[in-house]
Parts: sequence; structure tokens; C-alpha cells
Amino acid sequence: MEKAPRYSLARLMPIGTAKPVNMGIALFALLTAIMLAGAAVFGGITEDHPFAHLSDGNDSSELLIGTLLNLILAFMITAHALIVKRRPPHTPDMPGGITNRLYPTMAIFGLVLTLGAPLLEVSDTTWNPYDLSLWWWAVGWHRILTGLLGWEGGMMVAAMLINADRLNRSAQSQPFNLFDRDTVAQTAKQGLFNALIVVLIPALLTPFLVDPRYWILFSAVMGIVVIFSLIGLLLPSLGLRKRIVAAKTRELEHIRAQIITAKASLDQSGEGAQIDNLATLNSLLDYQAHIRAIPDWPFDRSILTRYGIYLLIPLVTWTGGAIVENIIDGFLG
Repeated sequence: MEKAPRYSLARLMPIGTAKPVNMGIALFALLTAIMLAGAAVFGGITEDHPFAHLSDGNDSSELLIGTLLNLILAFMITAHALIVKRRPPHTPDMPGGITNRLYPTMAIFGLVLTLGAPLLEVSDTTWNPYDLSLWWWAVGWHRILTGLLGWEGGMMVAAMLINADRLNRSAQSQPFNLFDRDTVAQTAKQGLFNALIVVLIPALLTPFLVDPRYWILFSAVMGIVVIFSLIGLLLPSLGLRKRIVAAKTRELEHIRAQIITAKASLDQSGEGAQIDNLATLNSLLDYQAHIRAIPDWPFDRSILTRYGIYLLIPLVTWTGGAIVENIIDGFLG
């Protein structure tokens, strides 16, 4: 049974027995309980804090942000476990030990991105997010959670890339039929699952968009997400695409030879055989057009349409959140 790396919290998920989703819900509840207990023990921002005037006095907004970060972290860890659970069996790792290096590389990449994220916040307040003396419990929780988000998010993306590569190489060795589009489409559906998992991350971040400070940060996250979702969508199908192109080329060369033969027979045939030879030639030309029309990628329009809809999920959730906020503001006057 495949397992997540030892240095990932996804390792705690009983991937082979219980449902990772249930464990993800339990993890979210545990993180939220720890956050609230810490707030109760250590308290919130003090009155003599330089930025006390910016707080609501009870840290409710900071704790709400922390709850959202708890949810995102639980989602990433659960998604990582689900990706590992769907890993194609009996497929070797990437050559040259890339698999073993990809996990820590992506984890460090994600960690660096999240630790640098506060630099993209736009604010009129002079605030050094790295000055520990300005932290209180809620802010410290945010900083710890964002670091974990980068670390676990990087490993989740690494798991997705490893799965995509394995599926890509597996598709190059599995039985293949140029005309069996349903079987071919299974590879594309796995790529679609990869894209969905990645796109859901900015969808969970959209509540931050009610604050203009995070618009640049969200745009940067969305740009990274689009890149990795495209990789997750296309990578599983690269090997299959090569096989489709090669099979089409062989079939078209075979048909071309038959067309040349059929045309020569038509030119040399008498009046009695012309109708049959012409019908044969027309059938070959129709078949040639059919082969040429087969897409090189194992996609159909439904796959591309779904991917486009997935990319709209963050925008839809942000719009819904803005509408709800306006309604609440209207009720509260």
C-alpha cells in the first residue's frame, strides 16, 4: 500500500482502511479546538499593542481567519491522502530518483511561497509580519498555519505530479485501441481530478477577497494554481497522445496505400466494375477523413468544458461571498 512521506501529516491518514475525508474532518475539528483553547489561555491583542486600534477587541476576525486556514490545511492533507490512494499500482517511480527529491523540493517551494506571502499584502499600516514582538496568539497561529499550508500544499502538488507521471508511463504500456475513446478518456478523467484538487485551493481562499489587501496575493496564488492544474490535466495524457499520433500516422499511411491502389483500379476498370471501384474508393476516403478527425489528445469537449468550469469555481465562490456580505451589511444597517 502506497503511503505519504514520513514528513507529511497525510502520513497519519489510514489510506487503506478508513475514509481520508472523515479523518480530514476530525483534523479540522482538532486544529480549531487547539486554536480556540490557545486563544482562551493566552488571550488576544493587548490594549498597549501598537495596533490595538485595528482590532475589534475580541480577536473574532483573526480567529475566523484562523478557522479558514484550519479548513484549508485539513483539505490539503485530505487531498494528499486521496491522491496517494488513487496512485496507479505496479508503476515504477520516476527515473533517476526524481520521485524521492520531488516531495521535499515542492514542500520547500511551498513553504518559501507562504512565508513570503505577507509581503504581497497591500496595507496602509506599517506592519512587519516577521517581528515576533508584534505577534499575539491569533497572529502566531496564522503564521504557523500558513507555513504548514505551504509545506503540505507543496507535497500535495508533488503527489499529484507523481501520480500524473505514473499514469502517463502506465498508459504507454497498456493495451490500446485507437477507436475505444471511452477507455482512452479514463486517463483524461484522472487529469481532470488532478486539476479539480488544485483549483479548489483558491476557491477556499476566496473569503479573503472581501479585504482588498489580499487581492494581489490571491492573483499570485491563482496564477500558480492555473499552471499546476494545467500540468495535472495534461501530464497523464502525454504518453497516450504520442501513441494516438503514432497510431493515426500508421493507419493513414496504410489507408493512403489502399487509396492509391483503389484509384489505379478505378482508372483501369471497365464500365461494369467502375461503380464498385468508385464505392471502394469513396469508402476509403471517408475512412481517411474519420481517422484524421480523431483528436490527438484523449479529450472530448466535456473534459475541456469541465476544466473551464473548474477554473470559474473561485470566481463563483467569491461572488457568492460578496453577495452574502452585502446582504448581511444591509440587515445590520
